[in-house]
Amino acid sequence: MNVAEALAFLGISDLSEVEARKSELLFDAKQFFTKQPIIRQVFQHRITKLKHQYEALLIVTNEPERIKEVELRGGSQNENENEDWNENHNHNLIDQFNAFHAEKNLLYGSIYSAKSIVELIGYVGQLLQTYDSFLELWDCPLEADSNVIIGKEPDVMDVLNAIKQLEELGIFTMGDLFEQIECCPVVLKNELLRMHALKKRNENGGCFL
Repeated sequence: MNVAEALAFLGISDLSEVEARKSELLFDAKQFFTKQPIIRQVFQHRITKLKHQYEALLIVTNEPERIKEVELRGGSQNENENEDWNENHNHNLIDQFNAFHAEKNLLYGSIYSAKSIVELIGYVGQLLQTYDSFLELWDCPLEADSNVIIGKEPDVMDVLNAIKQLEELGIFTMGDLFEQIECCPVVLKNELLRMHALKKRNENGGCFL
């Protein structure tokens, strides 16, 4: 790809538009990765496109982005409170759910504040790894449902309220739920089915990093 081809690929006509286009690409990517449901293959496709756009930017600017190594985010600020949230079926469901969303929100914050495409891609990779761990932990032995819509996430508070309903029945962990799956509220059951479908799709579609 030469300079003219790179400019055409980026959708601009001359070098004076490069910086504005780079800012636009970064902003659009931030919106996509924080507003769309987390589906690995969809995110992979967008990252591949973003990498190609970055390569085109390198051709027209010859200025690689120089950034420090992307900081690894590990849950909430209180590391002890959420230690090993993604490794144990015996941990409290609400604690696991809240810890995951706290980590997810931290990563969203990092994505929003990313100053470069390279930095953004690094944080999105961490987001995918974090979500993969959550899918693995919350993989429930439910019969597959071909009607599940993997791209439609439920409201977080609806899921949290469903988990609280389980606690009223004495169901506190995923292990407890495995044994009393018939007690699972519909909204949580549908979300478990959706996450199970995502996990299977990930296994069939390969890995990202």
